Amino acid sequence: GMVLMFAITFGPALMLLRFLHAGRVPVAVQQQPRSLDYSRWLGRVRHWRPAIAVGTLLLVGTMVWGWSKVRTDIRATEFLEAESPTRQVVELCDRECGGINVLRIEIDSGRTNGVEDAKFIEYLQRARAIAVAREEVEVAYAFPWVLDQIYHAAVDDESKLVRVMAEKLVKPNMLRILSSNAFEEMLPLMDILFDEERRKTYLYVRTRFMPAEEYIAMIHTLMRELEEARSDATISVSATEGIHEILEADRVIVHSQTSTAGITCALVGLALVMIWRSLSLALIALFINVLPVGLVVALQGFVGVPLNAITIMVAAVAFGIAVDDTIHFITHWRMARARGLDGEAALRETMEVKCRPIVCTTVILAGILCVFAFSSFPPVVHFGLLLAAGLAGALLAALGLLPAWL
Repeated sequence: GMVLMFAITFGPALMLLRFLHAGRVPVAVQQQPRSLDYSRWLGRVRHWRPAIAVGTLLLVGTMVWGWSKVRTDIRATEFLEAESPTRQVVELCDRECGGINVLRIEIDSGRTNGVEDAKFIEYLQRARAIAVAREEVEVAYAFPWVLDQIYHAAVDDESKLVRVMAEKLVKPNMLRILSSNAFEEMLPLMDILFDEERRKTYLYVRTRFMPAEEYIAMIHTLMRELEEARSDATISVSATEGIHEILEADRVIVHSQTSTAGITCALVGLALVMIWRSLSLALIALFINVLPVGLVVALQGFVGVPLNAITIMVAAVAFGIAVDDTIHFITHWRMARARGLDGEAALRETMEVKCRPIVCTTVILAGILCVFAFSSFPPVVHFGLLLAAGLAGALLAALGLLPAWL
């Protein structure tokens, strides 16, 4: 997409300009005075340089403070709007019904009808006890526990003779009885406890909301304990379905983005050194762009927006666009200095040529991003508004901090 954009812009688009604006610009237009006096702006920047330096240090401190408040754990409900009926019901259930996070652990006996094996049932009971023993778990159940509850509900109110007969005759055959055609309509949900071949069964574990990293760590620990408790090597345990998959994928993306941020800055800095053949200019450009991007990440911490797989991309996109503006600015400034202009004259000419395009592109991009505020997907809303704020900060840095440093 980027290659096509550049090919069209500097190919057919330039040819269209040649045809549409073939005539020369009149002398009167060429000599038209500038509508903005950039000398006054540069004079103020020069006058307030000490204050700008102090303010920059304060911003760096604020940025570091905000980073410490960034929340990296997410709730699945945060992918829904706050007024969403689904989100409200889920949060109500989590609050009033003992948790909404349900983990389904698949336990494979290794053979057809293996779920009826006595040793396998003993393992299921042991697995449930391991899960229930964890502090985070509100309830856990597998089919032996469910059958036991059904059995006691059926015979607890009967006479002693009936209970003894049930204990000897009914209880050992509960699985076959409840799986028969006679009970199929009465108990339609029995099929969620095991598959048709009676080879696989499931252990369901329910918890209240937990931070994503704690929930994933709990699952990994529980799975390790269940595997260690196996009495037969043919038994396999896996947890391949559930909300933890989304949370874990989100964590992987966030970790990948944060771990490569330093590499990205280093590569951009190397490219700038090659372009300008100046380490100092490259470091100035990096700082000028890292500061507003870092402040946007800090803003996430202050307003409570979680750092998820979508909002983590705000920093990368804002950094790329901000660097683009900085390259235009510094490159023209260097060209002006190479023609013999002093520092202030070079800055004034650069502002006259580059200020309006930089401001206009920032306004256009920020305006487009603000449209994201009307999305029904909260992470997209956060992405648009945070990125618009980042671009606005990058504009202020390019037109305020950069002239002061140059």
